[in-house]
Amino acid sequence: MSRRRYKVGKFPDYDHRFDVVKGKSSILAGDSVNHFHMARPQILNSISSIKHYLGQTEALAKTKEEDLTALISNWQIDLQRAGRPIPAEPPAQVTNQRLTAEAELDILGEEIDWLKKEVAKREAAAKKIIDDKVLEYGPIGCGKGDPQSEIDGQQVIEKDGELVIDCKESPYDGMKLPDYFSMIVHPFLKARREAVAAFHCLPREQRGPHALNPGWRRPVARENLPPRPVGV
Repeated sequence: MSRRRYKVGKFPDYDHRFDVVKGKSSILAGDSVNHFHMARPQILNSISSIKHYLGQTEALAKTKEEDLTALISNWQIDLQRAGRPIPAEPPAQVTNQRLTAEAELDILGEEIDWLKKEVAKREAAAKKIIDDKVLEYGPIGCGKGDPQSEIDGQQVIEKDGELVIDCKESPYDGMKLPDYFSMIVHPFLKARREAVAAFHCLPREQRGPHALNPGWRRPVARENLPPRPVGV
């Protein structure tokens, strides 16, 4: 959405400065997405970069706003100090400076709007990437950290001296880690081993030309995850 404060043609000086500054903007001119990488491994870094750039742009906009306010004020103060009357309208030079400053400020406003929208879009994409990793390959007991901070893409926290799954996207949210291993991981892996054994017991011609080894690491649909035991 354009931040133009004047209708095109009302103030040509404003229009000119607005178009010039917008044309030079690395954010608003051309393919802005290429300015910040969107590739999966870099998306979190890109969010950090955009937030940093957003903070700088907002700070610059604040300074420009203060300069714009001071422009007319200083003109009036200079006249008062000289003992001269203040006319209803500032001279052309001051008006031109005001219009130029307003155009530059409005472009900064458009950049801020774009950066905020881009941060929101990428944060949503990053959340989806993280959510997709939750139990992506089923409850196979793949953990990280010492003590454990993540298990099968689910965050693990310490609560009342015990390790507990803390992941709202998981059906096992709130389960104690020992219960998760004994009631979910071990039965899941046992069922997989049995499926693999049954697969290899079949004659090759009965497996079908496109049969997949059930032991291969591949994504598991959420509806195929082991149900959470009642009361756990």
